[in-house]
Amino acid sequence: MNEESQHLKKMYHVMAHKFGDNWKKAQKVGNEIGEKLTSAEVIDELRKGGAYESKLETDPKRKIDDKIKKLNNVYKNCNGYIAKIKQSIEAIVSNDQMLASQIDGMM
Repeated sequence: MNEESQHLKKMYHVMAHKFGDNWKKAQKVGNEIGEKLTSAEVIDELRKGGAYESKLETDPKRKIDDKIKKLNNVYKNCNGYIAKIKQSIEAIVSNDQMLASQIDGMM
């Protein structure tokens, strides 16, 4: 479980980085195409074309962060259940050992 969880987190972080790179590349291309435009004008033109920071970077990163939080919660819950199962098994084994010693004492 831990290995899969770590793999997913790594994948999410790689994707978040790629979304940031996409936004930077869009700005760079905009600046190259519109060398005579100001930075604000380039961003305005990018928005008109549907390329804006929240769509290319902010929203995807937020979704990734949400998925990582959910993944962490699932991992914690699974570990909690595993701990409870181990405790139950230990209690059963202890009771069985006690009963076995009582039966042995009767014989």
